[in-house]
This record gives sequence, structure tokens and C-alpha cells, in this order.
Amino acid sequence: MRNSINTISEKKGIPEELRATIAPFSHAISGLRSLILLLWWARNQNCSNASNRIYGILSLFSSALSAKLQPDYTLTTGQVYQDMVLAQYSLRKRLCLLGHCDLRTRCPGAPTWVPNFDAKEGSLLLAHGHASGSSASHVTLIPEDKLDVVGTFCGWIQSVGVAVESDADQMVEAIRSWEPNNLLSSNYVTGEPMFDAFIELVFRVRNE
Repeated sequence: MRNSINTISEKKGIPEELRATIAPFSHAISGLRSLILLLWWARNQNCSNASNRIYGILSLFSSALSAKLQPDYTLTTGQVYQDMVLAQYSLRKRLCLLGHCDLRTRCPGAPTWVPNFDAKEGSLLLAHGHASGSSASHVTLIPEDKLDVVGTFCGWIQSVGVAVESDADQMVEAIRSWEPNNLLSSNYVTGEPMFDAFIELVFRVRNE
């Protein structure tokens, strides 16, 4: 279906009514759109059954992913979403979907590491996280629906400051309070200069 939609949308002279019908699908899968963008697009479509946010677009997934997911409407919505997440982890070895988890819109009955694809709003907390570079993620599902993930210890959150208003002086003061010891002479846990890591942190917080 993915190839059919792309082929039809690229043809000239097709009826405008047909073009208008496939346009939303074409925009979602055109080029090399990622699975995340496809799921984000489906989140905003009207589905009477929330499980169809996965089952309804199976034919738009890669053949490898869709082969791992068979429609089963006896499952709860949370189970359907969990199966999709685990299938994606097993194929891609990436934890990018964790960035779409939000406790405020958590899917009832699903673990916290499963995004709620039925929520119209959600955060993207880890959009640019790629600490392990191109290495594969090592994930294991353990009893009680817990996800065991291999990672590198970077540090503990020791304190959380107050929210900063839009006042420039307050922002500068807050940023200065974040400065670690030996900012100009030490290295971050990943090996890069501490100053570079600090600047990246400041700009990410400012832009996101």
C-alpha cells in the first residue's frame, strides 16, 4: 500500500478528488519518513477504536515490522501499543519511542515505557538524545512488564531549581548557577570537553 500511494501521488493528471483523498496518507509516508512521524500522524486521525492507530496503518509500516503485528481486537489498547513498541525495539535496536512517553497522558494499563498513541497532546522529551551514537540498544522485557535497558551511568540529579520566567537577568543567573566545577578544564563523562557539553545543554533547554 505504501508503494501504491507514493506511485499514485506522483502521477500527473489524476482526478483532484482522488488526489485529495490520498493526500493525508501521502504526506505521512512520503520520502523516508520515520516510523515516529507516521505514528504521530495517525495520532491525529479519527479512530473509534484506539487500537486502529496501529492496526489501521499496518500496511504503511515496513514489511518487517508489519509482519510482527497481527490485528487482535481481544487485546487492550495498552497491549496493542506495547506489542508495537517491543516489535520496533527488536527490529531497530533503538529507544527513540521512549522520548514520546508522558506520565500525564499514560495509556491505562500500559507500562510507563509505552507511549500513548491515542493522546492528542504529548511531550517529546528526548527528541535529540543519541548518547550511544550508532551502537545498538540492548533491551530485555523482564517480569511485571519492566524494560531492562543497558546504559552508561552519567550521574545523579541532585537538585531541581525554581522555574525561570522570561526575564533575561533571571535566565542568565539560572544558567550561571548550573556551571559545574572546572568547567574549562575538565571533561564530560563521554570524553568531550565539559564546556562543550555545558553549552549544548544550555542551548537545548533554551530551544526546547
